[in-house]
Amino acid sequence: SRLVLEAASDGIIEMDDMGRVRFANPAALSLLGFPPEELLGHNLHQLTHHHHLDGTPHTPEECPMYQTLTNGVPGFSDSEVFWRQDGTVFPVEYRTAAIVKEGRVAGVVASFRDISAHIEHTRQVRESEERLDLAVGAGRIGMWDWNIVTNTVVVSETYVKILGYTQEAALDRFGSNVALWLESQHPDD
Repeated sequence: SRLVLEAASDGIIEMDDMGRVRFANPAALSLLGFPPEELLGHNLHQLTHHHHLDGTPHTPEECPMYQTLTNGVPGFSDSEVFWRQDGTVFPVEYRTAAIVKEGRVAGVVASFRDISAHIEHTRQVRESEERLDLAVGAGRIGMWDWNIVTNTVVVSETYVKILGYTQEAALDRFGSNVALWLESQHPDD
């Protein structure tokens, strides 16, 4: 088990019933920038989860990790940040699970990852989609796109207007029926 934990690319931390770190895999130490002696035995929330990105305090009572520690319910977040030892911050996605012994919560295991690259990729995709929408609208281009694998269709507003349909009527008419769409095309096209 230790070999698996040490080889994992996600940070994995085990805490006792007081939120003190009992174990941190190499990925956790690397992501947080702490040497083992400054993390092990210390309260994780106080070291890495103490403030929100805007600088407001992140109280233990609102922290999903702490809630797992108090009520045993698994936690999840993809909208929070962890603070590194050097004071820098990174957006994090984490999951928590309670360690239950003799009917009581004896600790928590948390796995986490830095989602900076995912957030940047999502921003770039959104920006690209906005540019495409702008170009399609400015060029008065009608666009019909069929995803063969998922059998879903997207039509642009201009396409709908050119054909004289409402968005809903166009999707009803051409939504997933390629034969009907082909029938609506001019023979020269």
